[in-house]
Amino acid sequence: WSVLEIRTFDNTTNVDQAYTAGLLEGQATRDMIVLQWANTMADLCNGENAKFCKYLREFLTIQLEWMYDQVNEHPNDEYWHQVSLALIQLNGLIDGYYNVHRGPRMMVDNVLDLLLFQIQTSIDDLGKLLGMPNSEKHDSCSALIKLLPNNEDLYVSHADWSNYKTMLKVLKRYIMPLKRTPTGVPV
Repeated sequence: WSVLEIRTFDNTTNVDQAYTAGLLEGQATRDMIVLQWANTMADLCNGENAKFCKYLREFLTIQLEWMYDQVNEHPNDEYWHQVSLALIQLNGLIDGYYNVHRGPRMMVDNVLDLLLFQIQTSIDDLGKLLGMPNSEKHDSCSALIKLLPNNEDLYVSHADWSNYKTMLKVLKRYIMPLKRTPTGVPV
């Protein structure tokens, strides 16, 4: 496991904190992102999956446009404000990864880029919905729990049935003194 901790300070806006946190994450984890992309996403849209990715792009674009509309229609709503910050942070991460500084923004330019990491666990479900060839069915794990007679001991065992591509992990900790709304009280 890799570990990443990012701390922002309350002497700047929520938007700047979110973007900067993403920017720093993208720069600090660039090598891990490259490896994870090669392990999980590099071949996603190749060959017979090209049609699926066309549908996936349309699906994600529609979902994001709805989110943008909700954020714009509810500028002081706590929930939608936090959604906007998550999108801004994602764009910061993308900018950090590509080593560009385009500034805080909510709209995602390429839905088949690093946004795919955010929906990685849903790709197979979306594949079934959108007609992805060879969508895999994943049973995620098995466990054994055995209590010995007289409550003498408890044995626990767990086996994860994931493949090796899921082994790259980053434990992330963000310390961000954000406000509930753009002008609101601390979270």
